[in-house]
Amino acid sequence: MSCILQSHRLVALIACEGRMIRALEHARVTLSMEVESSPTVLHVYDDNDIRSVLFGTIDGRIGLLDIEKTQSFSKWIIQDNQYTSAISCMDSYKMVQIEHKNVIVGRQDGNIEVYAIDLSDKEASVLLYTTNCNESVTSLCCGIIGEANYDEILVATYTGRIFGLTTQSVERNLNTDSKNYYFTTESVQRISKLKNEIEELQIKVTKEREKYQASTHSYMEEMSAIPLLSIKDSVRKL
Repeated sequence: MSCILQSHRLVALIACEGRMIRALEHARVTLSMEVESSPTVLHVYDDNDIRSVLFGTIDGRIGLLDIEKTQSFSKWIIQDNQYTSAISCMDSYKMVQIEHKNVIVGRQDGNIEVYAIDLSDKEASVLLYTTNCNESVTSLCCGIIGEANYDEILVATYTGRIFGLTTQSVERNLNTDSKNYYFTTESVQRISKLKNEIEELQIKVTKEREKYQASTHSYMEEMSAIPLLSIKDSVRKL
């Protein structure tokens, strides 16, 4: 990971399994910082024009580095005994209207968590939201993606699945009088497109099934077998 310090120096940071975080400048190691647990991910927390470096660990904690002043580990920002799975990715984004950006965390056990933090106060770290996607989270990023004016968390998993978590309330599509769910014009278009794709796939499957049925020897309409093969065989008496 690369970051620009307050002194406008470009520094590359490397998280090492041996509980070390090293800084490289001009292809040389200029700083080595030891931490209590093996770091798994690094993230530049840029909030109100102040850049800080956060790191996640294999035992599920998030710490703060002081690269410019003490050039060492500063303090733990998030450490909760309830969530101890390794942190695989991090992002910072203002998901809710508070003073500081939120920290969004993805873990190897599938947990996705949103924290409100204050780097000046360790006790100010509060878990706002958590969910589990039942498979390891490999990457995530935040922004306005699917719906205007609604912030989302875009998540990628180990098996290649990509999905989004949105701040848009589902209840806004509920009719309070009839209790029925209604769709926006955009949602109707998406559903119609998906239905057309499903119909096309069904037609393709039917054609392939007919092609397979024609190329095989069938005894019954519902069952098929491979074409008959003539085999020469003989039994010789010894």
